[in-house]
Amino acid sequence: MNRVQDRFASAVYRGTTRFFEPAVRGLYAWWGMGDAPALRTERLAESELTPVDSWWHAASLGELAALEPVLLRATERSLAGCFVVTTTSRAGRDQARNKWSNASLAPLDLPRTITHALEGRQPKALILVETELWPNWLRVALDRGVRVGIVNGRVSDRGWSRWRRGAPVSSDVMRGIHAVAARTDEDAQRFLAMGVPETSVRTTGNTKHDRLPNIARATLPWNGAHLWTAGSVRPGEEVPILDAFVSVRQQFHDLHLVLAPRHAEAELQFLDALEKRGLRAARRSHPRPEDTSAPVLLLDTRGELESVYAASSVAFVGGTLVHIGGHNVMEPASTGVPILVGPHHTNVSAEVKELTQAGALRVVNNTGELTQALTAWLASDTERNQAGRAASGVAERSRGAANRALDWLVERGVLPAI
Repeated sequence: MNRVQDRFASAVYRGTTRFFEPAVRGLYAWWGMGDAPALRTERLAESELTPVDSWWHAASLGELAALEPVLLRATERSLAGCFVVTTTSRAGRDQARNKWSNASLAPLDLPRTITHALEGRQPKALILVETELWPNWLRVALDRGVRVGIVNGRVSDRGWSRWRRGAPVSSDVMRGIHAVAARTDEDAQRFLAMGVPETSVRTTGNTKHDRLPNIARATLPWNGAHLWTAGSVRPGEEVPILDAFVSVRQQFHDLHLVLAPRHAEAELQFLDALEKRGLRAARRSHPRPEDTSAPVLLLDTRGELESVYAASSVAFVGGTLVHIGGHNVMEPASTGVPILVGPHHTNVSAEVKELTQAGALRVVNNTGELTQALTAWLASDTERNQAGRAASGVAERSRGAANRALDWLVERGVLPAI
């Protein structure tokens, strides 16, 4: 599709959203997608807006994990100036506010709303995390002369498919992006195909790998027991995980399980699955003295998963036994723990390949293979410890992406040179 058609499609999107903006704003102000009234003012850009030098945006918790080391190093290098952080999700907003005082929900992608937000913020730079590409937001920012960059740029298979269906709407603005710090070479190629100029794209690595390399071990109800932590678990994965746990525990009676749902909405479903198998579960959010006798701990708090990995014998990373694409395998790797994942790991395929080659990770396809792999690592302290050291080595070699991304943003003029 040529540029004239791209511009036409982009104009149609802007015109349509502009026409319906009053109705959308009115409906949201009334219904609000479950947001409290105070939060609605943030999404409608009606809260107090103060000028900033840079505006950093991440969708939710996963993207914040990628942003954290970048923004930390940007402030250390005096590159961020006065800044604001926005998120799409309420969970992301809560997490961001724990780290940065100036954090809020992002405005809805409506022309007048976005224009008002940018007029209030007056950023010189807009830095987006991974694939937060909202057409009106990008167009208005570029029209106002804001320098736009992307860090930890990632285009998943699902995101790539969605973009190809809606490509004409976004292609026009993609050509104006000043810098993309891509996670992998494949991501870089996809950004090029989306229309970003070749001179604006560089592969700099996964910034999530730079997060908190020395994690303190969590204090858990059990001392000295074998511990298996299944992190970022998605609905549907709890069944093979629990079935494998019950089977392996027949041989390793001291084995305990920490089950960490990716989203809080799945907690009741997981508790029901535990009850059906006669497994009593402690809840991290409600500690009790009798928790020491519970075989399972439901990690229903946020921000503790890495420290729990650090206390574990073996880790499983979720989103891989169902068609999600996988979550951050470098979290457990950085704590020196051997890792199990399912076959659906396209989101982290490069990391899985490197960890597998190092002997730190095993891919399992079903409950039987999960049971066998977990049993094998628990049965040999030597092999398990060797795999853990290999995981740490891979994690250590992968660091440095945050500074490489910032160097690229500086080189491309998105952020000021020191």
